[in-house]
Amino acid sequence: SCIPCPPLDSPSFGLIQEKFADNPFHLLLVVYFLNKTKGTAAIPSFFSLIERYPTAEDLAHASEADITEMIKPLGLQNIRSRNIVIFAKKWVSDPPQAGKRYRTLNYPRVGDGRDIKRDEIVADNAEDPREGAFEIGHLPICGPYARDSWRIFCRDVQRGIADGWNGEGRSGMFEPEWKRVVPSDKELRAFLRWMWLREGWDWDPLTGEKKVASSEVLDKAKQGDAEWVDPDEGTSKQQGDKNAALALAREDRAPCETIGEARDSRAARLRPNSTKKIVVVEIDAPPR
Repeated sequence: SCIPCPPLDSPSFGLIQEKFADNPFHLLLVVYFLNKTKGTAAIPSFFSLIERYPTAEDLAHASEADITEMIKPLGLQNIRSRNIVIFAKKWVSDPPQAGKRYRTLNYPRVGDGRDIKRDEIVADNAEDPREGAFEIGHLPICGPYARDSWRIFCRDVQRGIADGWNGEGRSGMFEPEWKRVVPSDKELRAFLRWMWLREGWDWDPLTGEKKVASSEVLDKAKQGDAEWVDPDEGTSKQQGDKNAALALAREDRAPCETIGEARDSRAARLRPNSTKKIVVVEIDAPPR
């Protein structure tokens, strides 16, 4: 399925995560709203919620019945409202902290975290190199899509090693966290490929490997005359709805992301063997 991308010199790609990069609580919350829900429905409900309950403390003390009524159009409102309050309470009582990682079994790769106990608190990567643990690993409602989003846009600041998600405040050989993320979500993949192309690299979303981008690929990407074709999934009505929401958000200058969170981190990492690559194709008309 195809996702339209902006020119390489655009100030942003158009994901809702970009808007909340400096507010990890809201970023994780909006990603939860987008789970199995069209962006056109999820985003307005999310903004209505945070307008009434702007902080984690506010949500932690919110009425589940009130939240249920607010998010009723999204479906599963009883479960979601309960999870939202539980998430907010956990954030207030035990927020993510630098130097405290928690097991994320089978994330980011299958097998990661097996050498970490369930309730073990793991030090920062600089002190403990074991994989399969992150600062948000103890939080509810945070599956692979949420973790990928948070790693891309929030983790470096959370760890105190940069002033922004793209290495702001650092120089030299510093590698931002986003360069180590290999997501399953189509729009996160498209975003990362766009980011890598801005640095002159053609990135493979299945393996995380990269090569120097050809002049043809770069020329199309610079002009915005391109779409990213996901290698894992064919075109579907659901993806068409997602792309429509993303395009609408860009037109309205209110970025809208779509969903991609899997229920099980192991399933999210088990991808089919594929020799296909993401390709760039010229488009003659705006996406529908």
